[in-house]
Amino acid sequence: ASVRALEAELEEQRRSMGETLSKSSKSVHEVEQRLEAKEASCRELKVELKQQHEFLITRADMATARSSELEGQLQSLRRILAETASKASAEWSGRLELSEAREKDLRLELS
Repeated sequence: ASVRALEAELEEQRRSMGETLSKSSKSVHEVEQRLEAKEASCRELKVELKQQHEFLITRADMATARSSELEGQLQSLRRILAETASKASAEWSGRLELSEAREKDLRLELS
């Protein structure tokens, strides 16, 4: 009787261990699936980040080129403004001298 009881207990332990092993295998499989899904998500994010990085580098290069272009235009406008101011100053200086000379002539005529 004790042999049968030991055999029954051993069989119960085998069945219990089989269930535990089955549950553990199922749990490991689920964890592996979640891990694979997270790895796939990480790969997608990495690709997206790389694309965004390349886009930002391109935009930065374009902004740098545009900034250089605008700086050149600004320097050109400053030069034109300086030339125009110089010409206007010379013209007004000449007009002032002419006006002063006319004023002097008028005073001489009146005296």
